[in-house]
Amino acid sequence: MPDNNIIVLLKDVVAGYQTTGRGWRSLFKHVNVVLRNVNLRVYDGERVAIIGESGSGKTTLLKVILGLLKPVKGSVEVLGKEIYKLPRRERVNVLKQVGYVPQDPYKALNPKLRVRTILSEPLESTKANLEEIEERVREVAKMVQLSDKILDKYPSELSGGMMQRVLIARSIIHDPEILI
Repeated sequence: MPDNNIIVLLKDVVAGYQTTGRGWRSLFKHVNVVLRNVNLRVYDGERVAIIGESGSGKTTLLKVILGLLKPVKGSVEVLGKEIYKLPRRERVNVLKQVGYVPQDPYKALNPKLRVRTILSEPLESTKANLEEIEERVREVAKMVQLSDKILDKYPSELSGGMMQRVLIARSIIHDPEILI
């Protein structure tokens, strides 16, 4: 496949979490490396599964791709842009084209908001008017098999499966180029 069809490209990525000791050891910072020289290419239209045991770096890899964790070494390109070399505003614009479905719906959904509000929030920064937003909310809810009645409920009133579908709907509501 030609390189111009690559939508995610990682080259020799090393990433981890900075730790400090206690007492006098706090003077020394240490990076607990989780990803070592990771290379990954994902082509447009391709579906990729990242599998591994607990603690193997799956979430760390996603955080690097989503712009949430800067790698210690290597480069990360999303939609042809090296995201960690971009100014913050440009990086945000690139990453707006990436949809993310969190793993835990209980932590990811605001219990004080109704489903309709949860789904409409990502569209509020667009130029869409209220009618267009409502139409898109209903369209995406239907795509994930959520009835109109569900839109007026709070997350605590939903089953775990319904909450997961709300998260999927929220992640695709702005029609992203990439879904993680």
